[in-house]
Amino acid sequence: MTPLCLWTGTRDARVIEIDVQGTDRLGRPGAIETLTVLPEFEAELRAYASRAQRYGALLLIGILGLTGISLIAAVLGVTNVWSGITTVRVIGACVGLMGALMVAVPLATPETLQAFGARRSIRIARVSGVFTLGLGVVIAFFS
Repeated sequence: MTPLCLWTGTRDARVIEIDVQGTDRLGRPGAIETLTVLPEFEAELRAYASRAQRYGALLLIGILGLTGISLIAAVLGVTNVWSGITTVRVIGACVGLMGALMVAVPLATPETLQAFGARRSIRIARVSGVFTLGLGVVIAFFS
């Protein structure tokens, strides 16, 4: 079977192996990983791996932090500490900020990279981010 190019998600006999610094699921630097890529996309894959290492923890902390703020807002709304509209706007803002973060830092899971390739995974993450951003706006201002 011909090897898979991790950038394009296609199989090609011209694929080469490169070593890059990996990251674990928490965005921390991991072991050196051997990735397969077509020679013409080596620079792009190295840049993606570098961005994943640099911004992976930021994405995770941002999403977890915004989720926590949303949960706190929900509790404050249920206990009548905040008014209903304030709670809804805070939750909508958090959802919108999650979407903006997904657009700004379009990282994907290793499974998504294997299934679609890094280039398509970036597009999927950005489209999901735009959808999430729009959902946040709808929640915040039209609920």
